[in-house]
Amino acid sequence: MDILNKTLTKDNTASMAGDVVIPDGYTTIESGAFDGRKDITSVIIPPSVKNIDTRAFWGCQNLVSIIISEGVTNIDTSAFFWCWQLERITVDRDNPNYRDVDGVLFNKDMTDLIAYPIGSKRENYTVPDGAVSIAESGFRGCQNIRKIILPNSVKSIGKYAFHVCEKLKSINLPDGLATIEEETFYECYALSDINIPDSIKCIGKKAFSECRALKEITIPDGITVIDKEVFSKCRSIGNIRIPNSVTAINSHAFSGCRAIKNVVIPDSVTSIGRYAFHGCGIEQITIPADVSEIGYGAFGGCGIKQITITGAVSEIGYGAFGGAALNAIIVSHKNENYCDIDGVLFTKDKTHMLAYPPGKKQAKYIIPDTVTVIGRNTFRDCIGLESVLIPDSVTLIGQAAFSDCNNIKSVIIPASVKVIEGWGFYSCDSLSSIIIQNGLESIGRLAFGFCTSLTNITLPDSLVEIGEEAFNHCESLTSITIPAKVKDIGKAAFEMGGRYVDVINDGTSGKKTSSQKYQKLNVEVIVNPNNPYFCVIDGVLFNKDGTVLHSFPLYDTKDYVIPGHTKRIDDYAFLRCTNLESVTIPDCVEVIGQGAFLHCTGLESVRIPVSVESIGKVAFESCGEYFIIYGTPGSAAERYAMENEIIFRVKDRCCDYL
Repeated sequence: MDILNKTLTKDNTASMAGDVVIPDGYTTIESGAFDGRKDITSVIIPPSVKNIDTRAFWGCQNLVSIIISEGVTNIDTSAFFWCWQLERITVDRDNPNYRDVDGVLFNKDMTDLIAYPIGSKRENYTVPDGAVSIAESGFRGCQNIRKIILPNSVKSIGKYAFHVCEKLKSINLPDGLATIEEETFYECYALSDINIPDSIKCIGKKAFSECRALKEITIPDGITVIDKEVFSKCRSIGNIRIPNSVTAINSHAFSGCRAIKNVVIPDSVTSIGRYAFHGCGIEQITIPADVSEIGYGAFGGCGIKQITITGAVSEIGYGAFGGAALNAIIVSHKNENYCDIDGVLFTKDKTHMLAYPPGKKQAKYIIPDTVTVIGRNTFRDCIGLESVLIPDSVTLIGQAAFSDCNNIKSVIIPASVKVIEGWGFYSCDSLSSIIIQNGLESIGRLAFGFCTSLTNITLPDSLVEIGEEAFNHCESLTSITIPAKVKDIGKAAFEMGGRYVDVINDGTSGKKTSSQKYQKLNVEVIVNPNNPYFCVIDGVLFNKDGTVLHSFPLYDTKDYVIPGHTKRIDDYAFLRCTNLESVTIPDCVEVIGQGAFLHCTGLESVRIPVSVESIGKVAFESCGEYFIIYGTPGSAAERYAMENEIIFRVKDRCCDYL
């Protein structure tokens, strides 16, 4: 083989397979040179090679052995990642930089363990005495290792060193180790026996995340920050001690540790991050006096019944105290930023309502008339509430403010409210009546999504904007009138959903059988004739001059001919029109928008005229199983078919791009 370039690249390894002997003359094995090659079983590296770059043999799943010659001077620690069958790394004894011991790669003087072959059948391994460091990803992905013994000489362990060693149960960390780097034991699902020595001063993010068998952990004195996701999803941890040296508990630090029932947060802590204890089994908690910040969702989904906020707290994130058991949030009278009224959380001036405890035993609630803003998630998951009276002081209903209030049956939105943000009343599935007084200007995305009992809603004349999927799956709502001032309607705003209906089938033996089919429902969209932006043509929503088909709400329709004045089919115009079997696109259409016919599963083919110059992404994604596009050679239709591996036909000829 002629070696014109001294770097071995992915291009010139294509012909190499099986037991590979790399030709002498190459000096570098480039990053990714053998990346993902499943047809390689062994490799011999010649003396001419000096460098083995990052990911050089990444993902060679059937590579069993590799022999490194005496000439290699640099091996990147990621060179052999995810070589699942690799049992042995052998180094020529004359190599001045590296050596192997029982198939494990070290530097020459054996102070650095660089790579343990992850396909090794050994279940127990003792790192030789004298080793000072375990390299980044040194044991990463080892499939069979169950116990590792580290000597006291080890002073540093690199990032990801034991990441996803799924069967690792036991490891000792030597005294003198100062840092546990990020993701060191991440996804060590079986790890149950580990000590954290007092010498540790820093534990990196996700260091023990998803160690599902870990039942108890002692964080040593000297740790000042419990970093992001350090113990997240350690679902078996029941006991944990947080030392007095800790000042910050960062986001998701203990999230998903559902076995934790009790935890004492020391007085040294000043901040608790987003989702820090989210989903834990904590039943009671005391917030230390010097905590100034409690992040979004910090104690959400816990079993806490009552929580007391001290005088120092200056910032509380939305949803910080969610949880079905919570019945009261008590705020110290010394707090300058927050207060409570009967266990409900407000800003000090009572203008922002922040949190209504989901476990509060009260069917009806009257919001104080000092409130101007109902904050994000304020009433979320308050399933005990049946009625909320909103005063005419309120101007904004925040994101998901009443989301999943499953027993609220009716709501009156006063004229003072200008905005209902996204998900405002999402999944209030008992909400059957809502009165919106004139004054509302904006309805956010999915604001009334999945309000399945809503039968009637009158949109006020003041309304200007209707967000994406605003009434998604309001399956009991069969008509809606768009007021005169509305100028912006988001995609799939009126996709009301459908219901399962019984279908009688003729069986092969003459016996009739029944099954259920999900049937989409037509929605009657009416536009105020004075609206200068929209109109309805044969039940379909267009812009005022009829050139843009904005939304097709006739979900039960099988055949549709797009009018001859249409120039654009808007983004997601026919989204999930699953009953549509035939659509005729006229020669005047120039643009088919993104996702225009997405999930039209009954549509088996379409003719796209040469007038169409642009077709957006996923315009015909997830249509019929053997979907065909008919069109003109060299057109936008053919290009779209080719790019998306769709069958393209010109009259009787077929260009199959599958």
